[in-house]
Amino acid sequence: MKELGKEMILAAAAALIVWIHWNRKRKAGINWFQYGQRLLGLQPPSPNRKGYLDELRLLAAVLVILVHSMQSAASQILASGQAAGAGRSGMWYLLTGAAGLGLCCNLLFVMISGALLLPYREEGVGTFYQKRAAKVVIPLIAYYLFYLRRSGLVSFSLSSIGAALRMVLSGPMELVPHFWLIYVLIGLYIGVPFLRWMFRELPDPVLHGMAAVILLGAAAKTGLYFLGIGFGLDAFLFSWEGIFLLGLIMTRECSRKYDGMVWAGGGLAAVLIVWIACTREDAAAAAANDSILMILFSMAVFLLFLQKEERQMRKAGQAGSSHSRRWRPVQMAVQVISRYSYSVLLIHWFMLFVVAEKHMHIGPMMFGGRWILTGVAVQSAVALLLSLIFAVVFDQTVVLLGEWCWDGVGAIIRKGLKNGK
Repeated sequence: MKELGKEMILAAAAALIVWIHWNRKRKAGINWFQYGQRLLGLQPPSPNRKGYLDELRLLAAVLVILVHSMQSAASQILASGQAAGAGRSGMWYLLTGAAGLGLCCNLLFVMISGALLLPYREEGVGTFYQKRAAKVVIPLIAYYLFYLRRSGLVSFSLSSIGAALRMVLSGPMELVPHFWLIYVLIGLYIGVPFLRWMFRELPDPVLHGMAAVILLGAAAKTGLYFLGIGFGLDAFLFSWEGIFLLGLIMTRECSRKYDGMVWAGGGLAAVLIVWIACTREDAAAAAANDSILMILFSMAVFLLFLQKEERQMRKAGQAGSSHSRRWRPVQMAVQVISRYSYSVLLIHWFMLFVVAEKHMHIGPMMFGGRWILTGVAVQSAVALLLSLIFAVVFDQTVVLLGEWCWDGVGAIIRKGLKNGK
């Protein structure tokens, strides 16, 4: 009887999913092929869409998988070397240094969000929060529950689901260590509606001054860390909030006169990051995340894609044409992965270490020690493909239901508030 009840619930959920998609297609006034293109993010880009941000999202999604694969490979090399009484090999240094640079993916996700969300637009506070909840919080809950269900930590009972939701509110746990970045992003989004007004008419010199304060504060914090001294003035500008704001500042035309300094700082930081990653056990604290070195390197990567699009647009002579200048398969890959980059970030850990490595036996050492780079590339590519496939299916079924329920609750609340006036 219990199994029959579950089957009936699943059947009702499946029917509701089909209805939601049909209703959305009908309201859009398009056919099923066009609707499928829209679901995959393959519809023609709008003229004002910033293509370089799509490319940066693609890069960040690829790097987050590649870094974890390289770190795993480096750990295996080190363990096998220590067992054989040997020291660190050249391959270990290569993988460790490359993984150190690849950690810019975390900052890129934050800077992209700042570039997209902080520019002023006419949008109410409540509307913004409802949209962000549907696009960020609902998927986080759905994917968190998936991990918990796969690990046997949650069942279909109400009490179990309630306990799982308490886990979600508590933040990332050992089962989902990579979720820390999602909670950072959600925390940053809370202030966006108010920061938009603050930045609306902010003069260029004030923007430059803010960027200088952010970078100087990060430099002081990093420098004092190397000296073994704590930093008691850790203001919000000297951490992820400052990196978030830099995403907006980097896109402003007034910032172009400082591009040369960004290139110089980023190049020097890249060298130091590799050196620190290969020589210090505390490299994650000294040269990653809100370290001034990683901030400068991430700014240079961001600038690389920004300048690339600006050159393409100048050659074409019209905004938005950079999209059409890409080879079609490349453009499609950029659009699809960019469209689902957030979900890929959420699910890649499971696909990389559980599906690819544990069940499919695809890992860095699959071709032997001499071909470890090939193993890393194959494992990362498989994990990316599996993550993308899962993200498309999961987002258009389970997450879709969550968004539909959330929109329904929001509509009821708005109606009640309207009638109460």
